[in-house]
This record gives sequence, structure tokens and C-alpha cells, in this order.
Amino acid sequence: MLAFLSRGSSVTLGSRRIRHAYTLFVALNCKIRRARPAERRSLLQLWLALIDHHHELDPGYPHLARSQGDLREGLLAEVDRALANPRGLVLVAEDESGALVGFALSEHESGRGASIHELFVRGDRRRSGLGRELVEFTLEQLAERRPTQVSVRIEAANSDAQKFWSALNFRQTAHLYTLQT
Repeated sequence: MLAFLSRGSSVTLGSRRIRHAYTLFVALNCKIRRARPAERRSLLQLWLALIDHHHELDPGYPHLARSQGDLREGLLAEVDRALANPRGLVLVAEDESGALVGFALSEHESGRGASIHELFVRGDRRRSGLGRELVEFTLEQLAERRPTQVSVRIEAANSDAQKFWSALNFRQTAHLYTLQT
């Protein structure tokens, strides 16, 4: 992987120590960096695409019409909350044209845990290594607070995501059962 940092205080790519970095440029013609508040609408579009992706995998997944104002406003409020949360981290993958093609939303939780709440890479950019780079950069940034574990929730119908997270050494530790009401 070809990478370099901007405004970072250290780098060791062999062991992936990339402390206090603000932007990671990868050889995928993308850069991974912290999201900006002005990008909230672009993040909303990626999040809506993630919901559509889940619905394609599982028709029983709650499909919320893109036109629903409540959904859009609720997701925008989540984006704003995540961007303002001092324990939160929202990273984006930006392509050479400046378009956002992926994002990761994570946070430190109470105690010594952290969670990656959302990870999405646009369909035409999947299987390029971009998702892995988003996760690795997320883990490096989360490591500054030394969590003892990082959790991620994966939809049951998303077998590709299950393989992806397993390949990154995450292991299944629970089953989640949901009743739609």
C-alpha cells in the first residue's frame, strides 16, 4: 500500500503506527480523513445508500422511503451528533474528484469499550481495500484512548460483511434477535 500523511506527528507503515494523523492518503485514489460538518448532506446520502444496501440483502430489513422527512431529519441529527461528539469519530473516504465514496462512524463508549457503528463503501468502490483502510484508520484513531475492545454489529443477511470483519480478526461474540413491531 502506498500511503502518506498530512499534518501527522508520526508514521510507521510497517506496523501501521499512524498517530495523530488528520488525513491518510491511500493508493486507491482516495484519501481518508475526518468528516467536516459541511459534509453532513453527503454523509446522509451515503447512509441512505447503506440502508438501501441492507434492504437489498434482506427484504425484511426495515425499508424506509428516501423521501420520508422523519428518516432524513433523524439521520441528519445522528450525523450532527456524531460530528459534535468528543468521543465520536466520523471518517470519510474522498475520491480524486472530491466526492465522498465511503464513511465510518465510531465512538468510545463508557468504560474501556468502543464501537464502530457504521461502515459503508459505495458499491463501485467495494473490494478495493477501501473498507479495510477505513477500518484500520478508525482503529488507529480509537487506539489513542486505549479501548480494551472494539465492537461492530453486522446484519445477519450480510454474509460479505461477516467475512470482511472476520478477515480483520473480529470474532462473533453474540446473536441479536429483533422483533419488528
